Amino acid sequence: MALLVLAGAAVVVAWCVTAGVPWTFVYAVGAIMSPSTISWDSKAAWVKCAGAIADAEAWPSALGQRCEAMHMCANEATLSSAELGRLARAIRNTPGCPEL
Repeated sequence: MALLVLAGAAVVVAWCVTAGVPWTFVYAVGAIMSPSTISWDSKAAWVKCAGAIADAEAWPSALGQRCEAMHMCANEATLSSAELGRLARAIRNTPGCPEL
C-alpha cells in the first residue's frame, strides 16, 4: 500500500512539474495524504476527523480546543453514521462541551 501511495505521489509531482502547477498545490495534496502534517487550526483540519474519531489520543489535549475540533468535525467532515455516533459519545464525554 505504501508503495502504491509513493508511486501515486510521484506521478502527481511529475505532472505538476511538467504542467507548471504551483507548488502550493503539491503541498496541499501531500497534506491531505498525510493528515498528521495539518494543524487543528487549519482550514483543512477536517481531514484529521476520521483518525481522531478512531483514536481519542489524536484530539487536541486542551478541552476547549478538543470540543471545538469535535464540533468542526460534526459540521465539516463527511462521516459515516457509526463515526457520527462515536463522535457524539466523545462530545458527551468531554466536560463542558455542548452536545450536537
